[in-house]
Amino acid sequence: MEAMNELSPADLILDQIQIQYTAIIRAHRIMYVESKDEMIKVLKKHKDTGWGEEVEYEFQFAWERQAQLLTAQSRAISELRTSINHFIKLADEADERRLKLEQMRLAIDKTKVEIEKLGSGDQNESFEIKIVGKKRE
Repeated sequence: MEAMNELSPADLILDQIQIQYTAIIRAHRIMYVESKDEMIKVLKKHKDTGWGEEVEYEFQFAWERQAQLLTAQSRAISELRTSINHFIKLADEADERRLKLEQMRLAIDKTKVEIEKLGSGDQNESFEIKIVGKKRE
């Protein structure tokens, strides 16, 4: 708690941005789907009874995991973008972290477009993103 008192609001938001970004990358690793035919079988319940064993499994299909990832990823990226925008508003113009976060924001915007494209089921068409930015001096 004392360390928090020593940080500026911009530093606190930057810490949150790093945590959010780490969580997004971790989610990708956890929810990774190798093929459309992939199915995961998870033991949900195991109980020894007087008549034998009672076992219950939960099945997760690739399309379900992919849909869950797209939904969660979209929300997480939206939150991350909001945090980045807050940081940019608070940080000093000369703060080098601003430029890094602006680059991250552009990458997030690109990822958001890719997620929307995957969610629409239109994966065969290519797409192009035009990035228009301010010239820095």
